[in-house]
Amino acid sequence: MRALFPIIMIVSCLAIVLALTEAGLRVLGFTPRRAASPRLGPSISMPDAKLGWVNRPGTYLSPEAGTAAMTFLVDHSRRSWEAPAKTAQRGEVLVVGCSFTQGFGIADEDTFSYLLNQRYRHLMFHNFGTGGYGT
Repeated sequence: MRALFPIIMIVSCLAIVLALTEAGLRVLGFTPRRAASPRLGPSISMPDAKLGWVNRPGTYLSPEAGTAAMTFLVDHSRRSWEAPAKTAQRGEVLVVGCSFTQGFGIADEDTFSYLLNQRYRHLMFHNFGTGGYGT
């Protein structure tokens, strides 16, 4: 317990110093930085009242190396199939997650949802991955 007290005091002092520094800078007129507007064209996301943001429908070039084309549909999902219907389809799978799920920076045909659609002909995988979603 004695070893814990100095750690708590250091963390508390640091928190107080940071809070006072923030308040002092605000009093002097400094403001937090704002995110820069996209330089490579329109953003691939758009505001949403319930979710915060969603994928903007359309095809966009990735700002990552290789500038892969990323296509988002009207329902805000990523294009993840050759054709929107399968003849042997028996079910649908919604794939959700962050930019890894979305496949940010890679072509539509390289996302794992697209590859799953090619492998499992009886299921339709819909890629609802969205950059910045971690839950």
